[in-house]
Amino acid sequence: MRTLKNIYSLLLIAVASFGMISCDNDDNNGMLNPPEEITTDVVWGDFTGNVLMTPIEKEEGNEGLTITAKVENDTIIFDDFPIKDIVLSIVKDEETANEIVELVGKINYKIGYEPELSEQKDLVSLTLDPKPLDLSVNIPIGNEGEITPLLVRVKIEATGTNDSYIVESMNLNFKFIVREILIGSKDTDMAEIEGFVPLFFDFDMTEKIK
Repeated sequence: MRTLKNIYSLLLIAVASFGMISCDNDDNNGMLNPPEEITTDVVWGDFTGNVLMTPIEKEEGNEGLTITAKVENDTIIFDDFPIKDIVLSIVKDEETANEIVELVGKINYKIGYEPELSEQKDLVSLTLDPKPLDLSVNIPIGNEGEITPLLVRVKIEATGTNDSYIVESMNLNFKFIVREILIGSKDTDMAEIEGFVPLFFDFDMTEKIK
């Protein structure tokens, strides 16, 4: 039969063991390994998604194209920027536009941005700073296979509305407008294309899980 002293000793051991378990649980709850701090860097990564291109004077545009992009420190990078609708607005012929796009190949285009993290740290707002996109395009003329080399300058502007990255869903959405297109034989000899209808580009992309 255990004495009162022995029972008291067992209680002390039990209390000490409970205290050790509680400390272990605190460690596992993040005291020693706190969660990673969310900053504007969260938007960096590789993205894939869809872009809709709609003439501003119309309610509907194309059905959208699959597109990829990479977001770095202060830049959104496209390795294959969609230019067909831009070229089509110049040549006004689907077959000719396809031929030119194939000849030009993949177009690299970069858009600068400034990020701002929300107070709740659930959203990063983006202020876009797009620059003109310059293209060297060979325009077929006549039926003899002759071509006219042209410099095409695509002027792009931000819409300034709801460009953002949502932290939880890893969704990136931004928009801009191709406001006007200039063409010429050289940089100092550029003229605006008459009758061009500005194009609204709407990007809806999701970050690839690594």
